[in-house]
Amino acid sequence: MIPETYIVRIYRRTGGAQPQIAGSIETPGGAFCAGFASLTELIAILGTPKPYLQPLAPSNASASSEVMPYRQENAEG
Repeated sequence: MIPETYIVRIYRRTGGAQPQIAGSIETPGGAFCAGFASLTELIAILGTPKPYLQPLAPSNASASSEVMPYRQENAEG
């Protein structure tokens, strides 16, 4: 098995009875990326990344490093 390296960014994490997590995962250098909206999706991406990771468009390269603020009014439940 060949080791792989990914950058995982967590943008939102909530606790409680049903914890939720959301963020993005990308390869070093930002060539490929994917978003996830749950821990299940993150595990699926890490398990078999090829179907999920998409090439990052050059025009979006600077936007990928920008962190969007979490706003309570956007939270579910």
